[in-house]
Amino acid sequence: MLVNEFIKRVSVRLGDEARITYSSKELISCLNDAISQLSLERIAAHDPLMIKEITVTPGRTSVPAGFVRFVGQEPFYIDGAKFASLDGSTEKRTARCYVAKAHVESAGDDLPFDDATSLGALMDYVVVLAGARVGYASQVESTLADRMSGAYTGRSASDAGAVAKES
Repeated sequence: MLVNEFIKRVSVRLGDEARITYSSKELISCLNDAISQLSLERIAAHDPLMIKEITVTPGRTSVPAGFVRFVGQEPFYIDGAKFASLDGSTEKRTARCYVAKAHVESAGDDLPFDDATSLGALMDYVVVLAGARVGYASQVESTLADRMSGAYTGRSASDAGAVAKES
């Protein structure tokens, strides 16, 4: 899905189809914050879709954009903008790491997430973030965003189905 199409859907949900309250630039900024949030939540939940295999030659391989951490233990550490070997080896090896999705720059870019669940989560986050600027604080939107966040990070409500106690 293109960013422009996504922004149109966000504008409809915010009730701002004419884009009087929110500019495309502002919604793209909110979208980038949402991409970062969703990426980090999926990495925290050990989502295999966030894993990238890289070939590392210590001292020569640059840290990839969006690098968060290695999957498991690897004999490398970050030295400036490149990987270095813990044991001084210069041998090339394959490593697996978690990499956050790239931000978007313009309305013509493709979204880095393309499954329905991710698009729904991005939509919820963007609506909450953009709405916060104008004081739009829908309990439904906030609760939905929190539930999505909890689902991705593996949290569950321990009191699910329990009757709320009145104070």
